Amino acid sequence: NSVAGGKLKETGTINWTTPNSGATNETGFKALPGGQRAINTNYVNVNYKGVWWGGIGNSNSLITLSYDDDDLEIMYYLSRNLGASVRCLKD
Repeated sequence: NSVAGGKLKETGTINWTTPNSGATNETGFKALPGGQRAINTNYVNVNYKGVWWGGIGNSNSLITLSYDDDDLEIMYYLSRNLGASVRCLKD
């Protein structure tokens, strides 16, 4: 997890806030910093964090990437009242 975030993030600082640490987009995912919707419906962290729902097992989990490091953080047991991005793949 300590370098996985950088391998997922879009390179450069057109969408990500400087410094966009460790971004290589080696996976081709091209993660963008869409931020998240807080429980009170305000949007936060746009251009600073990319946050996605990650259906890991039966838990509610979020996968988070940040502008200032190349970590991938997984947070478990979160309220479905939070708003996060989703990634759709075509079969």
